[in-house]
Amino acid sequence: MRKKAEKTSLKGVVLKTALIFVLSYLVFLFFWLGVKGSYGKAVTGIASSLIAGVQGVIYDSLKPDGERYLITFVPRRYNARMFIDIYINTSSYTFNAPLTFAIMAAFCPFLLDRTGSRGTRSAIPAVARIYGEVLLMLFLVHILYVFSAEGEKMTGILMGRGYEDVSKVKLVFWQFLWGFVDNMVIRFEPFLIGAFLYFRTPARGSGYYRERA
Repeated sequence: MRKKAEKTSLKGVVLKTALIFVLSYLVFLFFWLGVKGSYGKAVTGIASSLIAGVQGVIYDSLKPDGERYLITFVPRRYNARMFIDIYINTSSYTFNAPLTFAIMAAFCPFLLDRTGSRGTRSAIPAVARIYGEVLLMLFLVHILYVFSAEGEKMTGILMGRGYEDVSKVKLVFWQFLWGFVDNMVIRFEPFLIGAFLYFRTPARGSGYYRERA
C-alpha cells in the first residue's frame, strides 16, 4: 500500500510539473514576443558601451533593423569619420528565454518544498532570492554574449583595416570567448538554469535552516 501511494504521489507531482511547464511556456512565449525588442535594445546598449571602452572606440549609435540592431562605432585615433558597423541579432542569444522561464516556473513547487516551509511567509523571500539570482545571471550572460560577439567582430575589422596591429593572441582570445559563450552557454542555457535551481540551497537565515536548527 505504501509503495502504491508513493507511485500515485510521484505521478501527481510529475503531471503537475508538466502542466505548469506547458502552460507557463505558452504564457512566457507570448510575453517574450512583446518585450524581446526592448530587452535586446537594453542589453545591446550596455554591452556596446562596455566594448567601446575596452576596444578604444567611440560608441556612436544603435539603430533597430528588424530583429537585429545596427551598432556603429568610430575609432578614436582617427580624425576622419570612419565608421565600424556591427549587426547583432537579438534572437541569436534569447531564443531559449521562454523555455528557460518555463523551467523556472516548473521548479517553483520544488523550491517551495525545499525550503521546508511551503505555505508560510518565510518560503517566499528564499525562493524570490533564488529567482532574482537566476534572472541576474541570465541578464549578465546575455550582456557577455553581445560583448564577446562585438569584440570578436570589431577586432577583425580593426586589424583588417589597419586601425591596430595584427595580434593572433588577441584574435584567438575573442574568437574563443565568443565561441564558448555561444556554443556552451547560450545553447545550453535552459539545462544550466535547471541544474542551478535543482542544486541551489536556500541561503542561511531562511526558513529552511531555521526549522532545521
